[in-house]
Amino acid sequence: MLQRVNGLDLEDMEKALQAFTQLRGARRIELQIERGGAPVRKVFDVE
Repeated sequence: MLQRVNGLDLEDMEKALQAFTQLRGARRIELQIERGGAPVRKVFDVE
C-alpha cells in the first residue's frame, strides 16, 4: 500500500492530487509503502 510520496501523505484523494501537483517536476521520487505489514522505502531518480 502506498502511504507517502516524497514525505507527502496520501490519506485521501485530495491529498493525493495535491502531491501529484507538487511532484510534477521532481527529479527524485521517494515512495513509502507498506508491504506484508512492514514499511518499505524506495527511491527513484527521474531522468
